[in-house]
Order: sequence, then C-alpha cells, then structure tokens
Amino acid sequence: MFDFFQNDNSISFEITGTAINSCEYSRRIRDDLRLLLSQNVAVESAVKQILEYYQTTIKYLLTDYEYLYYLPQTYLSVAYFLAKNGYYHETTFNKALDIINNETTLFVWEDAIKFEKIGYDAFNDLLFDSFGKRASSIAEVLTGQSIVLSAKQSGNVPKIITQILLLDGSAKKKLEKRRKELLKVKEILLSPILKPKKPSVSSILGKISDYKFSTDLCEGDVLAYKIKNGKYRDKYAVFVVDYIREKRKILCDFSRLVEKREYLALYDGIFDDIPTVVTNKFLSVGVKTDFENNNYYYLNHFSFDCPATDFDFIKLYKTQPPTLQKSAYVDNFFSVQEEPLDRDLTPSTTDEILTNIFDQV
Repeated sequence: MFDFFQNDNSISFEITGTAINSCEYSRRIRDDLRLLLSQNVAVESAVKQILEYYQTTIKYLLTDYEYLYYLPQTYLSVAYFLAKNGYYHETTFNKALDIINNETTLFVWEDAIKFEKIGYDAFNDLLFDSFGKRASSIAEVLTGQSIVLSAKQSGNVPKIITQILLLDGSAKKKLEKRRKELLKVKEILLSPILKPKKPSVSSILGKISDYKFSTDLCEGDVLAYKIKNGKYRDKYAVFVVDYIREKRKILCDFSRLVEKREYLALYDGIFDDIPTVVTNKFLSVGVKTDFENNNYYYLNHFSFDCPATDFDFIKLYKTQPPTLQKSAYVDNFFSVQEEPLDRDLTPSTTDEILTNIFDQV
C-alpha cells in the first residue's frame, strides 16, 4: 500500500448536488475503484485498498465534523459503485445499508437548514437596517437569492455546510432530495446484482499514454544543457534534480498508471564549456508577470511537460539536492505568498526561457 503523504494527486471535497456521485470525493472513489477492478484486482483486495487509503486520508485532512460525514460516505460510495458495476461485497453492502437506515450522513443536510435560517435572519436584518418600511417588499422580490451571513456568522459555518447552502433550492428541499437519493441507493444494493462489467482503463483515464511519463533521473543528478539558439548559443546552463514528484492515478503499483516528473533547480552562471565543478549556488530570479501591479514570480524550479530524454542533457555527476522552497510569490514589497512556481520546459521553448532568465540576472 503506498503512502498517501507522497501522493501529489490530492483529494478534493466538494458537494455539487444531492446525488450520490455529485461529490468530488465520491467520484474519486469511483475512479480508483474502477481502475483497480480493470486491472483484475479481486473485489476483496480492491475494497480493502480503497477503504484503508481513504479512511486514513480523511482522518488526516478533515476536521472532526467533516470526518463524521465523509467516513460513512466512503462506505456508501464503495458499495454503490460496486453494485453499479455488477460486483458484490457483503460486508460493505451491509455497512452501507446500515448507514442508510440510520440516516447517519444526513446530519450535515439537517444542519444546513439551521444555518440557512441564521442566514435569512441576517438577510432580513440587513434589509430592515437599509430600507426600513420598504424591507418587506424588497425581501419579497429577493426571496430565494443568495444567503447573507455576517462576517462572524460566516466564519462559523463549516465548509461542507456552505457547499450545501450554495446549491439551488431551500435547505429543507435539498435534505428531502438527499434522503430520496439514499433510498434509491438502498434499492440498488438490495436488488439482484447484474453481471459484472469490467471497466477499461481508457474509459476512466482516457489515453493511457498520458500516464506513462516516468524518469531515469535521480535526485541530486547534475545536468549540463547546451543552448542551441539565441544570443547564448553553444554556451551551457547547468541544473540539478532537486526533487521528483510522483502523481498516482490509482491506488496500486501499476507503473503505467503512475506519472513521475523531475523538478530542476538552475545553477547560477552560464558556462562556455562543460564545467567539471559547479559551486553550490542556485539561481533565483524575479520574473515579472503583472506589469500593472509590478508583481513577480520568484522562479527557482523548472518542470518538464515531456521526458528529460528529449532535452539532450549531459549527466555530469551527483550532488546533494538543494531542497529549495517549492513555491513563493514576491511583490514589489517582497512579501511572500504561496503560489505555484512550476514553469514547464519543452525542447522548443527551453532556449528562449533560459535566454530571458540570464538576461535578467
């Protein structure tokens, strides 16, 4: 079982409807489960992997309130998508049926009704303070519009409740729709299981070639690159592999479903010849991206959108990776905010990007 702390394909938690699959979390379980089944993993093993991974993950990522919702939701999702694909797992089905019968997951939908009332009360107070006697007629026109919460109130609303409140309709109607949805799931779980429909990987992920990108490089590899075009033609830039990020598309060890990408740090200086020794100084340069507001990206890593073998790197030797800060954003006051830092390199754009960077140093 792989370590989810190393998984870069992070889980999303967003409710976009009352249906069982109107949830990013459930859809992620659906895809991971179907991918395992597509690889001929036995149902017992597939269920075990999914439950262990997601139970551990949500315990680490979520608040206690959210965890109490998403833990039983994990069983519901696994059971539902097993049944939809013609697979049966007695323990999980019984657990899911127990969750439905006891309405274990409906508490967040019930709580949304309470928060909705707080919102409408705040909304009516705002109208009365602003429009006095005209408030009732204005409220009549605006009924059903977005709920207005005070800053103090909105700060106390769990994220999952906010997502439910933002769905169309009243919270009470959404609760009833969710209850009916769970009864449909119950009916499916109690119905005779259809013939198994083994999913195909391509039906889930699309082109499997998109997930074959791997690497033969190691962290700490020092690489020389000969610039082929522009004012620095025939000179050398030198990189070191700082870290390798792995994105798993499935909860198993099938290498074709794992993507590995190298992230390189650029050494300070440009060289006339291939250097035998490079001082341990790395280049970080501000790259202006917003001229109106005078903002800069603080660039110190490069990523590839194709394998490193396409770049004709010359491997020199091995050193300690620099472990530079992975992301930063610097404005004209040099205040730092977290922002993605990656800048993709392709064989056709590398020379231009390096030229622009060295011109600024």
